Amino acid sequence: MQIQIKNIWKIENAIVNLDWLSVIAWNNDTWKTTVSKIVFSVIKAFQRYKNDFNISKEEILEEKIWDLYRVLRYFIRNIERSENKLNNLNDLLKKDFYPPIFLNELSIFWNEDIFEMKKNKILELWFKKWEKERILKELDNIKVEFLKEEKREDLIKKALKNILKSEFENQFNNNLWKRWIIELKEWKILLFKIILENNNILEVKINDDVLKIKDTTFIDSPIHLNLFNYLNIRTNIPWRRNRELPFHISDLFTKIRDSRFDEEKKNIFVKIIKEIVWWTFKVIRENFQDKLIFEKEWEKINPLNTATWIKSFWLLDLLDKSNNLESENLLILDEPEVHLHPEWQVKYARLIIDLIEERKLSVLITSHSPYMIEALSKFSKEKDINASFYLAEENGKWKCVIEDKTEKKYEIFEKLSKPFRNLMLK
Repeated sequence: MQIQIKNIWKIENAIVNLDWLSVIAWNNDTWKTTVSKIVFSVIKAFQRYKNDFNISKEEILEEKIWDLYRVLRYFIRNIERSENKLNNLNDLLKKDFYPPIFLNELSIFWNEDIFEMKKNKILELWFKKWEKERILKELDNIKVEFLKEEKREDLIKKALKNILKSEFENQFNNNLWKRWIIELKEWKILLFKIILENNNILEVKINDDVLKIKDTTFIDSPIHLNLFNYLNIRTNIPWRRNRELPFHISDLFTKIRDSRFDEEKKNIFVKIIKEIVWWTFKVIRENFQDKLIFEKEWEKINPLNTATWIKSFWLLDLLDKSNNLESENLLILDEPEVHLHPEWQVKYARLIIDLIEERKLSVLITSHSPYMIEALSKFSKEKDINASFYLAEENGKWKCVIEDKTEKKYEIFEKLSKPFRNLMLK
């Protein structure tokens, strides 16, 4: 499977494979990270649109149920002051129309019968005719929203808009291009196409809804682990209500919390991690909140007090324990070498290749480290793993292209070694 990106920011054209291992190389400001974010956003939107829509629909339903509840409560308070009547009405209000209960009934039964039942209860009440009409109107508003259906393309648009807004702050284009174009293909067969114009999603065209990749995780910095213990209360709220966090971080935190339920997982990957780092990584429950700790012998250490290179390996361990490093998953690593000594870059690269071999996982990496890229090239060849290598280059002053250099990797290393050669000549 491959993604093609045209006319996005400075990227004139990029075609990148998403099977097995793909590496995008070159220096800063060549829009490598943008490619990674787009891949993450598109796959998330396509595979999660039902989940995204159901949550937003639930929020709208909840709001309308509260409207009904307030109207009912107002009329009850103004009814004739008969203690018996008031008690009966208050019981009805709590048992049949209290929003959390009503919403739960909708989620369990999920049919129209519940509205008929609620309507009959309203008609039996001691309300004036116009009061009943007003209440029934609120009930009908809930029913209309409940029964509303949208086309799959519209749902994907909505999901994609939410994710792109979170990842790019609604800045989808610039003055270079009028339209963004994103295409996902399988063996040159177009699966779907997305067109964006003026910061809006103009078109979503779907030819096939079966994707090899079922989920994706995007890691741009291990330092996010420093924030987990502080932001965990916020991130327990669905990401759509937590606007401060980019979606990929909220998604990562959700997966970290899931790892708490599989801490005893044992496999070859766990064994290799322990040989490299020697420490145990855990998510524990403390004061009703999940908390990250390192364990080394008798010590328990907060992420803030651990080296960043350790966090790089710890993140992979946590994702493994939450079952997010399996086949049909895509792991996206944005410049993972940043906090690693060259020796540890090589170890990290070998770990990634072992993961791909053991799990049949797909991995997309951006890098400007010759150590990391050479190690990935060497180890993938040893394990007979299909690997694609790309070079992000400027194509004129304001444009860049991402070209396949799998058969010409020497061009990548020549460019990466140029600063060192120039330094030695001075």
